[in-house]
Amino acid sequence: MKNLFSLLLSFAFIVMIKPVQAQTSTELNNQGLVKYNSKDYAGAIVDVNKAIALNAQNEKAYHNRGLAKYSLKDNDGAIADFNKAIELNPTYANAYNDRGLIKYRLKNYDAALQDYNKAIELNTTYVLAYYNRGLVRSVLKDYAGAIKDFSSSLELKPGNAEAYTGRGNAKVTQKDYAGAIQDFSKAIELNPASAVAFLGRGNARFTLKDNNGALQDFNKVITLQPTNSNVYFNVGVIYGNENKSQEAIRAFRQYSALEPAEWHGYKNTADIYYLQLANPDSSALYYGKAFQLKKDDKEITVVVAIDMGGVF
Repeated sequence: MKNLFSLLLSFAFIVMIKPVQAQTSTELNNQGLVKYNSKDYAGAIVDVNKAIALNAQNEKAYHNRGLAKYSLKDNDGAIADFNKAIELNPTYANAYNDRGLIKYRLKNYDAALQDYNKAIELNTTYVLAYYNRGLVRSVLKDYAGAIKDFSSSLELKPGNAEAYTGRGNAKVTQKDYAGAIQDFSKAIELNPASAVAFLGRGNARFTLKDNNGALQDFNKVITLQPTNSNVYFNVGVIYGNENKSQEAIRAFRQYSALEPAEWHGYKNTADIYYLQLANPDSSALYYGKAFQLKKDDKEITVVVAIDMGGVF
């Protein structure tokens, strides 16, 4: 009986020490991707390094390491990894798109455009590549091309608020203000916290002389981004044009508080005091502040009436 009990213990021990299988390159890469999605970029790199050590031909591991390096702003390292992924797999559309992101960040816009072109050539339904190409085309002032790309992105993914905003901005450059307002409105419907969309719609409404609508949008921007200096300037311009002097002064002074080294806020405050309130002492004070920052501007003077500035 003693021997039988001993054998049972021995058998149980053998079962308990079953050897653990080593992780494969694919498993380590996937583990790194989980960490990347959790924003543990350094941890992701550790895992993906192990994946590459096990299989130097794992193009997905190079791509994922490039993404982590991109997130850590290691631009050179990210490009090197995307290059390697493309070398191993010349049809890797994601690697071209993501290498384009680095080049866009580095303001190498023509090279970024080439990468987005290749990504779309390899995958004609690549939503992000169309959106990214729309952005770079906007920077390159190919606004018609940008509108086309944002539209393609939206056909594939109609719920992308940023694509509506991008297309709205491009339409503004084409003076299609009504179309731009429609796009900004759709972006706001999808993302009510989009200060960029409210600002774009406010500017378009101001251009169409819808001051009330513009003010509503600009005030919403102030709620969402209280340190956005330009929106205070825009509000000041509207109030100034409507002879709401005190409201205009408050807005311009808020702009100057956020941009103390910028002269337009002081000059426009002085304009209100001089042109609308007939207050030479206050106008002289603010013209003086503007003059200290812009001494070569002959328009800054206490005695000359100047038209209100435009919206930034």
